[in-house]
Amino acid sequence: MLRHAFIRCATASWSCTSASAVVSGSTGTSCSRGSGSESARARPCWNTLFLWPQTATTRQATGRGWGWRPCKSPSQAASDAAIAAMTGFYRPLLLAEHFCSTVRLDLSQVIPIISLYSFMKHIGLSILLMLQFGAALAKDVELSWEKALIYTPGAFLSKSPQNLALDKKYPVVVYLHGCTGITSNHDIQWARFLANQNFLVVMPDSMARPNRKSNCDPRLQGGTNVFPQAYEYRQQEIAYAKEQVHKSTWWDQKNLFLMGHSEGGIATSQSNHGQFNGLVISGWTCTHASNPDFDGIKSPKDIPALAVAFLDDTWRKGKANEGRCANKADGRNLVQVDLAGREHSTYESRIARDAVAKFLGQHLK
Repeated sequence: MLRHAFIRCATASWSCTSASAVVSGSTGTSCSRGSGSESARARPCWNTLFLWPQTATTRQATGRGWGWRPCKSPSQAASDAAIAAMTGFYRPLLLAEHFCSTVRLDLSQVIPIISLYSFMKHIGLSILLMLQFGAALAKDVELSWEKALIYTPGAFLSKSPQNLALDKKYPVVVYLHGCTGITSNHDIQWARFLANQNFLVVMPDSMARPNRKSNCDPRLQGGTNVFPQAYEYRQQEIAYAKEQVHKSTWWDQKNLFLMGHSEGGIATSQSNHGQFNGLVISGWTCTHASNPDFDGIKSPKDIPALAVAFLDDTWRKGKANEGRCANKADGRNLVQVDLAGREHSTYESRIARDAVAKFLGQHLK
């Protein structure tokens, strides 16, 4: 690891240089004073030499893989080296004391310093990693918001919620994606469509949360129940998104809607959160014959709702969740739009897009 060192005496009138192989302890020295030359042994000069490994950083800083710093005495050298090691300023690997003519290693001082440096370095690194890991664990539902996509009126590309600054305030739609995450061919298309209707659309990313798994299999066109806590997660995300929208500077303070598709539609129908102007339930039937937890609508009855789904949706047809939200309205102000066909995604339907645009417009304040 140690190669060659460049040794220089730090005195006012003396200078001496040598290229030495520190490992072998041998050196050839040339020292001069004024215009003449004298023996290096006649006027010894104490020095402390800090050695670095050959790295790009040290080569850039010194031209080679070495560096030196003068000191007053060996004990002061040890003290300075310890401070440098703990602060990480020099990161010495070896401390050498020398007279100009010879190099010797004082390991009784070197080893404790290096050991202390190594110990402090690893302890510090461990603490840093634990703090970073702890911070990552502490963030959970927050990540669904931090990784959210935001679509604003007149903009084709999405924005991030972090430090979003807009000149105007907008009515907001919180849009919940399905069980596979935010999709470009459906969810993002809905977001752009709504933004073109002059709504700001926030799409929380449930899949950004730690250990989050998909709770469905698109090939089987149904749920898998491998991540049953997904439904609780979605309620947490609704509450957190609503809280963040209320804190924002771009919400118009009057108009907030909740829309969800498929798993997001389930979450919308199951949401008991108030203060929404209206709910849009897409790709869900509000029905589950074998699981009462998902049967019916749990949202406050004073919030108007729109349900949009294909009658023969292959994710629902012939299964326990076949049905219509209108049959579960229970006195709510709910409009049902039945689409002819077997599709699951609703964006491609002009009837669905027109119905959503109309519903949102009717419930603006």
